[in-house]
Amino acid sequence: MAAVAAPRRRKKSTGRDRHRLELALAFGISPRRLTGWEPAEIIDYEYDDAGRVSRAIVTREPEFTDDDVTDLVGARTLERETGRYGESLPEAFSDEAAPEYYGRGAIRYLPKYRVNQAEAAVERLRKEHKDDLPDGASFYIERVTYD
Repeated sequence: MAAVAAPRRRKKSTGRDRHRLELALAFGISPRRLTGWEPAEIIDYEYDDAGRVSRAIVTREPEFTDDDVTDLVGARTLERETGRYGESLPEAFSDEAAPEYYGRGAIRYLPKYRVNQAEAAVERLRKEHKDDLPDGASFYIERVTYD
């Protein structure tokens, strides 16, 4: 009876793993290269009748493993299926998310907001000095804390 190999178990990914994958995608490299790994190279030399090297054949280890490809495709799919508010697009477009659906598994999205106080400060400055700002004025934020 032939032995059956146990399926490989994949470790559960974390937010840190997702950031590594996003960085690897941005650089177009294998996630392993972010930790300093480099593909191994094996050089085979061919010699002519006089014993001189006539050709060198370099075989390079593949940069991407099957797991790398699976992880990178998964990261790209997750990115493509996530809306600008972090929602799952397949879920947000589902029948269960329709406002008129009240059946089992109905999904509702409750809009909320928060204020970026740094941007609000710049907007206040613009409004207060709208008539005396020079063309092309550039703004920056200075953070001050009080005890």
